[in-house]
Amino acid sequence: MPEVSIGRRIRLAQQAYRAAIDRGLRSRGLTLSQHAILAAVGEDGLLSNAELARRSSITPQSAHELLRVLEERGLLERPSGAGPGRAGEIRLTSAGRRTLAAADARVTAIDARITEALGDGQARRLAELLAAATDALDEP
Repeated sequence: MPEVSIGRRIRLAQQAYRAAIDRGLRSRGLTLSQHAILAAVGEDGLLSNAELARRSSITPQSAHELLRVLEERGLLERPSGAGPGRAGEIRLTSAGRRTLAAADARVTAIDARITEALGDGQARRLAELLAAATDALDEP
């Protein structure tokens, strides 16, 4: 079997992880981007579409559209008077909090599958190695 590069292994693991997350969130009626928006708003509310986009790794235009969709689904609410380009005081509705909690439970279950397959010690070591790899790539 030919040797596979570290970068390729990381990409394959990321693709498998993303596919598992997508399947888990789809069962809750969410996409990964919608989950990221709900999580960011649930964390501390956000001041602008640009900040929301940055934290969710999407474009400001996508953030605006996702906010609209999530608001229409009753998962987010904005006080009247919040401008179209500003997230203002967006907050989760009670349905949004329930949906986020259920989605977070799915993500936690997927993470637990990895830990179960590797064992606690190796899972912890993998997290450390991935953090070190990230740090190495963040350097100029």
